[in-house]
Amino acid sequence: MAKSKNIISVKQYLDEEFSGIDVSLGQEELFKRADPDALEIFRELIEEVYCLWGSSYASVEDIMAAEYEAHDYIYKNPELARICLSVNRDREEKTLQYVMENLQQPKNLLDLGCGEGIKTIYYALTTGADITAIDLIPSGLNLVKEKAMKYRLSNISTVEVDIRDFDLGIGFDGVLANCVLHESGDNREGGFYGTPPHR
Repeated sequence: MAKSKNIISVKQYLDEEFSGIDVSLGQEELFKRADPDALEIFRELIEEVYCLWGSSYASVEDIMAAEYEAHDYIYKNPELARICLSVNRDREEKTLQYVMENLQQPKNLLDLGCGEGIKTIYYALTTGADITAIDLIPSGLNLVKEKAMKYRLSNISTVEVDIRDFDLGIGFDGVLANCVLHESGDNREGGFYGTPPHR
């Protein structure tokens, strides 16, 4: 199991993660390659989330439950998750490049809302740091563990917890959070749009 740094570029890593997926096809064509039944269920779940985000009457609990269900569904359908992530490959690449250019030899990192772990694994591979990856959804954390085994990594620990309830305990050299802060604190009241529902 690896603990030392690996020399693998962001491009090489994402090529491996998205092998067999031609990202140049564009979103519409890529989604045609997904299992149609799985895609239809996922679209219905996402539509429910959008409706709740835009509702004046939706409770925070209802919004969070719908978001949880949508994420849980996609994490339990890894090929659909790969296709969805591949649509945003350029964003993933820019994020990873930016983080790696600005990390300064960390010994331990905290990855908030790690999801399925595509970025978590790269940080663990290339920095050699101990990574604590936290998320609320166990099916996402299961994918992180599977990827850690695939890459023979022993420097990732996963914690199933709401980021608001996580006790930092020890300090970290860096805290990474990507597409997660709208789920925390006051922002949570209004979901992605950031405007609290009227009561």
